[in-house]
Amino acid sequence: MVEIKTVPVYLTPLQVKQFMLMEFLNSVGVFDTKLGRVTLDFDAQGNIGNVKIEHNYKPELSTFAKI
Repeated sequence: MVEIKTVPVYLTPLQVKQFMLMEFLNSVGVFDTKLGRVTLDFDAQGNIGNVKIEHNYKPELSTFAKI
């Protein structure tokens, strides 16, 4: 039988914020963006007020060759 051991991980308050921010950005699809831009807006308290994801699409050159 295999014994599973628990290892405590201690994070600083800043590391906790960074982890939570990365999890939030992942949940809204920021890291799935290719050929685009992500804009984060912050309010006066330093909280994220808005996340804007823009997707850009590069046309295939063969599309213009047919014209």
